[in-house]
Amino acid sequence: MPTTTQQRPSPTHALPRMTGEAGVRYGLAHAGLVLVALAAAATHVPLAGALVLLTLAALVGARGLGVGWRVAIALAAWAIWTGFFEHSVGVLTFSGGDLVRLAALTGLAAACTHRVVRPWSRLAP
Repeated sequence: MPTTTQQRPSPTHALPRMTGEAGVRYGLAHAGLVLVALAAAATHVPLAGALVLLTLAALVGARGLGVGWRVAIALAAWAIWTGFFEHSVGVLTFSGGDLVRLAALTGLAAACTHRVVRPWSRLAP
């Protein structure tokens, strides 16, 4: 008796990936910030260099997310730099220089409105 296999119909659209979800990408951006901070601390990067690396990591990680997500990631980058590079053991301060860096990071994150993520309907064949 011959065996037959049934062919499944091919999907008409691509399913979204988990990395398309804003919350997942927010978590991945934070993981990237922590990895960059650990690498900068392990290689003894100067303070200004660590700030630049964290800023770039925040902007790359927040790429394509909404303004609120981008600002929250920038706040996390500021907190990591202020708490572990400028000061020790997670102490956050709000002196003049800290507030300037906070305003610069959040302003830069809010201003970067480039959208890379396209709607899934346009990606479907």
